[in-house]
Amino acid sequence: MNTPERNMALELVRATEAAAMAAGRWMGRGEKNASDKAAVDGMRFMLNTIEMNGTIVIGEGEKDQSPDALQREEAEEQAIRPKLI
Repeated sequence: MNTPERNMALELVRATEAAAMAAGRWMGRGEKNASDKAAVDGMRFMLNTIEMNGTIVIGEGEKDQSPDALQREEAEEQAIRPKLI
């Protein structure tokens, strides 16, 4: 049996899912910044597990002054996993 190929799309979906799950815990509490921060922290955690090179360009941080938004972060592939700078 052949080894399955890596599917980066699924890895990125997991990052989106982590952000949604983390932000969902803040729904209905009137704490927009806490929700935004939880989403960013969840997404950053999962993105740090993906072996990739590139620039992360996502979020509305500048528009709505979200805390810790992933606006333009470099991801460099390392031996174990990349580090978002």
